[in-house]
Amino acid sequence: MRIGHCQFESIPGDFEGNLAKVVKGLEQADGERVQVVCFPECFLTGYQDTEVMVRAAAFAADSPQMMKLLDRISGFHATCIVGYNERRHQEDFIFADVDPEMAEDKAWGVGRSLWSAREFGKALLAVAEQADGEK
Repeated sequence: MRIGHCQFESIPGDFEGNLAKVVKGLEQADGERVQVVCFPECFLTGYQDTEVMVRAAAFAADSPQMMKLLDRISGFHATCIVGYNERRHQEDFIFADVDPEMAEDKAWGVGRSLWSAREFGKALLAVAEQADGEK
């Protein structure tokens, strides 16, 4: 299994620019036959300097931003794990989002799967074990 990490610089509050970098990373990953590609935490929203800025850049898992992300990454072969600040019930959380195609094809169920940082390692291990079983 080939796992890659894109350590691009994200710009705080520049969702469109950061999304373009995700697409660029996935294009490169597909070209190099990488099966799982990870981006840093907070990549889509960028690292904010203040709580006010974090709250302003955060978005919900069912937001137009998330739908745009899912639309833009759905055609790639690599599983994409990308971080962002999530808005949920007046609280902000850092989550990683996994390509929904992977969630539909694997034992995680249909649709998008989100994990806290604590669960992230377990999720990545499950992806690796599933890929090893497909050889």
